[in-house]
Formats: sequence, structure tokens, C-alpha cells
Amino acid sequence: MLMEQNTRAQMPMPFMEPQLNDLISVLETRNIHFAKAFTRDYCMEIIDLLQKLEQYDKLIGYKDDELYVRITICSEGGSILALFALLEQIEHMKEIGYTVHTHSNFAASCGFILHCSGNYKTCSEFATLLNHQGSSMAMGTVMEMKTSLQFTEMLEDKINDYLRKNTRMTEDEILRPKRTNLDIWYNAEQALQIGVVDEIVNL
Repeated sequence: MLMEQNTRAQMPMPFMEPQLNDLISVLETRNIHFAKAFTRDYCMEIIDLLQKLEQYDKLIGYKDDELYVRITICSEGGSILALFALLEQIEHMKEIGYTVHTHSNFAASCGFILHCSGNYKTCSEFATLLNHQGSSMAMGTVMEMKTSLQFTEMLEDKINDYLRKNTRMTEDEILRPKRTNLDIWYNAEQALQIGVVDEIVNL
């Protein structure tokens, strides 16, 4: 029996992935961590948390000036269509009076657009942000590839319109990825200068 106990004591503990966004924590801190790639399932998880927070606030009877949520971003990007579903929920919350505070440590591609959705935008002094052109991954017949390209261009126009509405970026800066065909990287100071960050803070 003693040998069995010693054997069990020496067995490694199974790895448990930390649960960043358990509902109780979100309701208490009013902070949601976006720390994965943009997939349909992950964005739906975040949407569900935002909707539950809104329901909780209605139940508690919070006043308009108390409606607040922070989304802390550390993401390399992902599916633009998954992003659009999340943006719909964020825009709804802004329309009914929420301050949506986006704070970025690393916000690339779709993460950059999510960062720009906040009506208060901050980043850490060590932050890195990336804006670039969309990619279609087009395959198939010539006509299918043309259709895919047209769809991608439509999505890119929609994103650029969103940046015009939600940031202080100049037209030249918004179109810079397409004009130069380059990935555009920003550090914290550069992001502040072009108008996608309101303040540099370390939370």
C-alpha cells in the first residue's frame, strides 16, 4: 500500500489549460480575453459571453454610464467572416450605451480590426499591431477564382470603411497595405500616432 501511495505521489499532474473566460470571472472583472485565432467556434464563445454580460447588466439594472466591457487581445488573426459575427455584437453593445474598451498586446490581421472596434482603445507599451490585405486562397476554375477575388475585394472594402468609421487613420494609412502590397507593422507609439490607440497603458 505504501509503495502504491508513493507511486501515485510521483505521477505528474495532468496539464490543465487555464480558463481565461469563465463566466463568473467575466462578470466580476468585466474583462474578456481574446487569446486565440479567429474561428467560428471561438468567436461564438466570445459572443455568448458578451450576450450573457448584457443580460446580467439588464438584470442588475446598471445605468448607462456603468455599462462597460474590456476585451484584451492577443491574437494572430484568422477568419474575417468569424470576425464580422463578433463585430455585429460589439456594435450592438455600443449602440445601447456600452463603452467597449479594447486593449491589445498583440493584434494582427483580424485582431487589428477587433482592436479598432473599441470606442476606447489602448495598448501596452510593448504592443505590436499588424494590418494587411486580405487573402482569398482562391482555387478552382478561372471563373471560380475570379468570383473568390471579387468577394475578397468586397470584404476588404468593408473593412476599410470600418476603419474609417472607428479610427482616426488617414485615407493614405488605411490604403497603405493595398498600395504597398506589404504587411504594415506598428509598435505602440506608431499606433498612437496613426490614431488606432487612444492611450498607451500597462494593465
